[in-house]
This record gives sequence, structure tokens and C-alpha cells, in this order.
Amino acid sequence: MVEINLLPAQYRKRSDPGLWRYGTLALPLVTLLGVGLFTVIQATRLNNINKDIDAANGQITALEPAKKEYDDLNRQKTDLQKVTEVSSTLQSSKTYWSSDLARFVNALPSGGGVALTNMTVRAVDSNAQTNLSQQGLYNGKAVTKEFDLTGQAASSQSLVNFLNSFENNPSFGVNFKSAQRANAPVGASAAEIASQPYTFTATVGLVGQATPASVTTGTPATGTGTAPGGSDVR
Repeated sequence: MVEINLLPAQYRKRSDPGLWRYGTLALPLVTLLGVGLFTVIQATRLNNINKDIDAANGQITALEPAKKEYDDLNRQKTDLQKVTEVSSTLQSSKTYWSSDLARFVNALPSGGGVALTNMTVRAVDSNAQTNLSQQGLYNGKAVTKEFDLTGQAASSQSLVNFLNSFENNPSFGVNFKSAQRANAPVGASAAEIASQPYTFTATVGLVGQATPASVTTGTPATGTGTAPGGSDVR
């Protein structure tokens, strides 16, 4: 069947396809081209990134020996620092027991009358120093060595002279503990009773630089001796 439009030309409806139809047809094509272009761009970027990763991995592999050497040197540095710290601590706490003993002997009174039967020497760390100061011992002097003494004195005056020789010495302090006169024989005269010796115990402190609490500088040493000029009254 053939349709004939009898309307005048100016009233006839145009049935030719418009631009929107061409646009509708072109849109999928443009979309496909955009997606393809985006895919190509992303693939190129991914490929470049993979190349960069490969290059970085190659550099890491090449630097692994240097990094291993660096780590080894760091470990050696840490070990050496620990050894140096220990050495510095030991050096700061270094003590000469013979010199300290010589100082003690030189401080003994020359008048005689006292004999030491036992002596123990020990170091005093900073914590013990604080405790001694809080107890009011050694008249507040900061002692770093203690000499625990046991001995005999021929008379009370000899004992007083012995203690005063250290008490009045700025390098020492005294912690007197006890003294007891020996028992005289039954029926002894007053002169014999007066001549009986005193057995005493005391601690003499040596003033000096404090020893760190975490370091042991020596083990207590024991010994016996007689004060210069003193008589053996055992």
C-alpha cells in the first residue's frame, strides 16, 4: 500500500532523520573509543609501574650486601658501646685497696697501746652511703670504704687515743661499737685489775668518691695486724 500525503508542502511533516538520531548512533562508538583509550592509558601506566618495580627490586638486590655490612657494623657498634660503658663504669669505680690500707695504717696513732686482732675491709656504694648519712654515722662524712676492726687496748686512754686519731682526721670517720675490759683473776689487786686490757670493736670509714651501687669493686678482705708502736696485749 502506498501512502500519499495530500497536504500542502508547508504543512507536511518532515520525516527525515534528525541530528539526534546521528548522535544516538555515534554515542556508543564514542563510548567504546573512550573505554579503549582509557584501557590503553592504564595498561601503559601499569606497564611503567611494573618496570619501575623491577628496577627497584634490582637495586635492592644490588644493595643487599651493603645493607648486610651496614647491619653488621651497627651490631658491632652497639656491642662496642656496651663494652665502653662497662669499661667507663669500672674505670670510674676503680679502687686501690693497697693504697687505702696504707692510708689507714698512716692514720694510726704513734703512742701505741693498741693491737688489732682482726680487720675486714669492704667497699661502700652510693646507696649504702645514703643509709649511713641518714643514720648519722661518721658525722655525716661520705665514706667509701669501711674497716671493721677488732682489737685490744692496754688502757682506756689508749683506746680513746686510737679512736680520736681517726675521729679528728678529715679523711676518716669512726663508728665505735663496743669495749669490754678483760676479767681479772680472782683476788687480783687494784693495780692488776686496772692493767687488764680492753677488747673493742669499731668501724673506721674512709672518705672518698662514692662507688656506683651497680658495680662491685672488690670482696671483703680480712687480716690481722698490730698498730705501729703498739704492744701485743693478748
